[in-house]
Amino acid sequence: MTIPEAVPNPSTEEVLAQVPDMEADDMATAIKAAHKALGPWKGLTPRDRSILPKRWHQEAQGHSESLATQLTLEQDKSFAKVHAEVLSPPCPRKANSTPYDRSAYLYTRSADLIFRVTKALEYGMVGVNTPRFVSGTVPFCGVKESRIGREGSQYGIEEFLEIHHVCVAEFLHIH
Repeated sequence: MTIPEAVPNPSTEEVLAQVPDMEADDMATAIKAAHKALGPWKGLTPRDRSILPKRWHQEAQGHSESLATQLTLEQDKSFAKVHAEVLSPPCPRKANSTPYDRSAYLYTRSADLIFRVTKALEYGMVGVNTPRFVSGTVPFCGVKESRIGREGSQYGIEEFLEIHHVCVAEFLHIH
């Protein structure tokens, strides 16, 4: 690894952290470690997997002030907006009451509950029985105040394009 690179606060340019400028071998090592860490998760049943996000939610609730402060610095959003995202309640009616909804997660074995809750949720993305639901073919997006932009997939480029529609009723033969 080479000299660490500074990560600035986008609004003040104050250095938030230092991260290593990695070479290809370093990146391969990091990816290998991430795959190794994912291994045990793959072997868990949906019921066992559901326990961890509940714990994560409880931890996030307990550290909502510090999480919101860090995310405010990283994302250049207002503290109130980020704090509302961190504290998003788990039931659809309450979850939909916040104006900042990017993603939601649901762990259940009930198909009825999946369809009922996901239909009611006003979120850009919903992961059911998995925290990994973003891929290159799916847009990373939100709704309401989190709706700024679509990242990934074919939809990520659309905000940069102008649609031009041409309709020709008859084709004329020009000599």
